[in-house]
Amino acid sequence: MYLEAWKNNDNKVEVYDLLVPNSRVPKWKPKSTKSIGSLDSIFVRLNNGTETDDIEKWFNEKYESPSKEALNHAINDEKITVEEWHHLIDFVACHIVRSPSFIIKILKLAQEKAPVIFQKNCDDISKMSAQELYKAIKRIY
Repeated sequence: MYLEAWKNNDNKVEVYDLLVPNSRVPKWKPKSTKSIGSLDSIFVRLNNGTETDDIEKWFNEKYESPSKEALNHAINDEKITVEEWHHLIDFVACHIVRSPSFIIKILKLAQEKAPVIFQKNCDDISKMSAQELYKAIKRIY
């Protein structure tokens, strides 16, 4: 959606290739917005044995669609309301947290911290009486 503003008359975006085999190959190439700036299936998951991209749909509904008007205003150098600023901030944050680099960082952090957190929880649980444990479980479920 955010690449739409960069399309040329052929509905393509000019993309600069950093690596080209030789000087005769053009560095700039027109490409479809559907084929740039994305990874296929990064958020596709299995739900009851069926592939679903509900996470992508949620990102679109919650963050991308609400920011469309604000992005258009920004691109056209028009005034942006306070609400639109919030949509733009959410839009940027959405793209940060859904990037492969952020996901890798979070997974590494979880891998480092999970054993420590698990051990602390086990220690806390072992100090609870049966009645306290029952109440804690009841609150969760």
